[in-house]
Amino acid sequence: MFSDLVGEINGNIYDAIKIFPTEGETWALFKDCDMNWYPHLGSNKNFNYEFVEILSDYVVAIDVHVAYLDKAKGFTCLLHRVGDPFLVPAKDMFRFSHRIPSMKMTGMDRNDVPEGSFKLDPASFLFSHL
Repeated sequence: MFSDLVGEINGNIYDAIKIFPTEGETWALFKDCDMNWYPHLGSNKNFNYEFVEILSDYVVAIDVHVAYLDKAKGFTCLLHRVGDPFLVPAKDMFRFSHRIPSMKMTGMDRNDVPEGSFKLDPASFLFSHL
């Protein structure tokens, strides 16, 4: 069961579900991740995240274009694009932790809201900072 709409779901013969980033979504990426932590996922290890906007759909064995998002000054759950877009190679898809439900702002919402920024779901956003 998912708490929000999921862009793409691909099943296989083992009834596994694969969820891939879709253009326009916001996701949390594991920060400074290391494949050696995988066996310890059940532990109480705290993970650090970076937030990104997905700029291109995932295609098998092709990189995904993303851009970092950072908090807009004076807001709790409003993020805007910072820096240059970059690629997450297909071999590093494990860095995508979870999708963060968000709404893209038009700039007409309030005078101080940057156009193209994202209002993130507060519950999902705060959970990602634990």
